[in-house]
Amino acid sequence: MQIFALPTRTMYGPLRFSWLSYLGLAEQQHAAQLPTPAAAVSYLSTQALMRAMAAARLDVPSSAASEIEVDRSCTLCTSGKKHGKPRIAGVNFNMSQVNPLVVGAFSRNPSTVLGVDIETMDARLFSGFARLALSDEERAFYERVAQEHPASALRLLSLALWTAKEAVLKATGHGLSVAPSLVRVQFSEQLLDALEAALGAESPKGPARDPEDPGAGAPESTDSNEELLKDLTGETLRASATFRAPGDDTEGNPERAFILRWVPVALPDEEHPKGAQKMLIALAVENPAEGDPAQVEVELLPVATPLELKRLLTD
Repeated sequence: MQIFALPTRTMYGPLRFSWLSYLGLAEQQHAAQLPTPAAAVSYLSTQALMRAMAAARLDVPSSAASEIEVDRSCTLCTSGKKHGKPRIAGVNFNMSQVNPLVVGAFSRNPSTVLGVDIETMDARLFSGFARLALSDEERAFYERVAQEHPASALRLLSLALWTAKEAVLKATGHGLSVAPSLVRVQFSEQLLDALEAALGAESPKGPARDPEDPGAGAPESTDSNEELLKDLTGETLRASATFRAPGDDTEGNPERAFILRWVPVALPDEEHPKGAQKMLIALAVENPAEGDPAQVEVELLPVATPLELKRLLTD
């Protein structure tokens, strides 16, 4: 499995033109209607990375990438609304974004069911998170951690559980149309310890910036993002999860099993080396219904240009 990562601040330097060449007028008009510059940049970055991935795999030039059909029809309802998991024929991928970083998970195996999610370490989860999002077993573990560990550990646990659940529900295509508590993550003290070791008790704080202009102070260009985005562990953190969609007929509605991998990363501030924004990426891959369990190895690949992405995808 490969996870391609594109910092959104790339869209404020000269390299943005090579990425924007993959987009069409409709996407640029949609970005212009979004309420904040940060939202517009995140949207454009996501669409550009997605279309560049597809163009590389389908051998389509950037000038025709905007014509690649993205199927967003929902396979779980009959509304006809385009709110489903994005799909492109011939490319097995899933996307996620948060203000400083866009990630695209990719598998060369067309039958692999995958989902990816990313959150910043300073993300605030909704009120009543434990009550609404966690299964009974998860809630018991959560309450034990709340009693025996510092608040920083509880925050790490919350974000790890949330990103895992989002990744699984994005893989299945359900998203948040179902209760996140239906995804049951097999968590452990050892995994929590590993997260604490990787991410630290507190998230480093970079210099204050205008939230409406995330590109303020960003570097004009970079030769390669490989020196910017840091994998904080060097290896992925592993667990498993199960999910059964709502329904009374369990025989026709089997429980689905997923392999989970977390990748803690940090995006340093070039102008202030001591400052960095830490994030947690979760990847969910469904185990096959028959045969041996899937063996999932994850490679995190920061990309600076579409040409670099194409080289990585076509090697």
